[in-house]
Amino acid sequence: MHHRRIISAALTGFKPLEDEIVHFRHIRVQEEHLGDLERRIQSLVDYPAKLQEAKERYQSHQITLDEYSTLITSQPQEETYFTDNTLLRIRRIANHYYIPVLLSESEKIDYIRSVIHVESEVKFLQLLETYLANREHQFRNYDWWLFSRVDEKMDDIAIPFYYSIDNRMGNFKPDFIFWLQKGKRYKIVYIDPKGTGRSEYQLKLDWCKRYFEENGKPKVFHYQDLEITIHVFLYTPDRQIPAEGYRRFWFDRMDQVMEVISQS
Repeated sequence: MHHRRIISAALTGFKPLEDEIVHFRHIRVQEEHLGDLERRIQSLVDYPAKLQEAKERYQSHQITLDEYSTLITSQPQEETYFTDNTLLRIRRIANHYYIPVLLSESEKIDYIRSVIHVESEVKFLQLLETYLANREHQFRNYDWWLFSRVDEKMDDIAIPFYYSIDNRMGNFKPDFIFWLQKGKRYKIVYIDPKGTGRSEYQLKLDWCKRYFEENGKPKVFHYQDLEITIHVFLYTPDRQIPAEGYRRFWFDRMDQVMEVISQS
């Protein structure tokens, strides 16, 4: 995996992903909740091994096709943990950089740190999972793909931009990053779910266009034997709200994103 490394508003090249995404190493849980959470998390972590075991048993004729189908469909994709009037969702989401994903529809959960709780981020993940549930989703057209949530406080993934309101350089830190490869073509996709009310997003997108586009089209970068394009999108529940000149960066359906990147 690779991402674009940008320092002082200059593109400096590509490099393998190393310690830029680290927030999942810093999840902290109060001791009295640790045992119950560990058991729930482990059931999701064990899923690939159980799936492989079921596959091998079917291939060696130890179980029937119906038994195999029952085993693979019965494996949980989510565990929940309810305490102190808060519900923690522990999700296995396909092709996420780490397992599991921790979600909450409450503002924050006091006993655990680094949980996705911002409403727009939770809604985006729901949108993505709904899209992936469709067997015809366009991610299947790639040789491989991964994505990750990005924690703006702990992870080193940022796109510098000039914040003219305060006359300073700022960092645009999208909440999610996707990596997709098909043959020699490699795509890096930043997605930032947010409301459309603040005009600050226009400043960020102006600089993204400067970095990643050429004559209104994605610029092609070369790294080793790969042709790389970089795309930036903002998620909103209503794509008609943003200003006309920036509407192409906004989406309210995942197929809109996939259609755009498939053309580059």
